[in-house]
Amino acid sequence: SLLDDKTLAAVMGHELGHYLAHGVHHPHAAAAHTARRLLLNESTHDDGVLDQARRLSMAMELTADRFGLLACRDLDAALRLEMVVVTGLPASELTWDTQAYLEQSRSLIDSMLSDGETALGYSHPEHSLRAYALWLFSESDLYRQLTDDGPGTRPIAEVDEQLMRVLGHSEVEFGNATVFEEPQIEVQ
Repeated sequence: SLLDDKTLAAVMGHELGHYLAHGVHHPHAAAAHTARRLLLNESTHDDGVLDQARRLSMAMELTADRFGLLACRDLDAALRLEMVVVTGLPASELTWDTQAYLEQSRSLIDSMLSDGETALGYSHPEHSLRAYALWLFSESDLYRQLTDDGPGTRPIAEVDEQLMRVLGHSEVEFGNATVFEEPQIEVQ
């Protein structure tokens, strides 16, 4: 009841994205599952392993957010979803100044990067990073190729490199997008 149709599409796309990008048939599914388990049982592992698991988990969330944006094809809707999640308020209570929200998020991430800081999220990235990552992806050549929307001015490799800087780990991989001719049987 807190969402409109486009923000609901973004949520559904996000969750479906987890399945498509990290589901049981994905070659890295075991690693993703292990990372999540490490985060749940943090006291039994050293800090380096936990740090890698944390960053992988955040990268997985950013990947799923990309699917959400692909599902709704509307950056403002994806940003509205972040605003609802952060505030917990119904859509009717928010002013929806998504441009101001995006500018604040971009400013925070740019400041963080200039100070040499990295993402603070644990299993999920902080909301400003999610908004920043959605904006970067909406400007990518891949988003343009898949949707015919967005400027397509940023190569996806550049977007991923920037997000890896924010996550603070060059070994985190976002993977390559696969475009299927027909929906996979799991989607049907």
